Amino acid sequence: MRADEALKLLKELEAKVSKLYTHFGTVFAGDEDAAELFELLSMDEDSYSSVVQYQMRLLKQEPGAFGSVDINETELKALM
Repeated sequence: MRADEALKLLKELEAKVSKLYTHFGTVFAGDEDAAELFELLSMDEDSYSSVVQYQMRLLKQEPGAFGSVDINETELKALM
């Protein structure tokens, strides 16, 4: 798979996991510690998404510098 396609999938995964943690924070809103934990986890996922976006910008600057990446697209899509 091309690196740009893999990064696009990873960005989508990070966004979905962040939303999941936000949802869990709402579900556990009555438990302050749990809600805080899920908020922190959601923020972590957002920061990971920023790293993926940075990598996407690097790839755009030098598209030929990266070859194919070995990633199981079917498993990644099933996870999402």
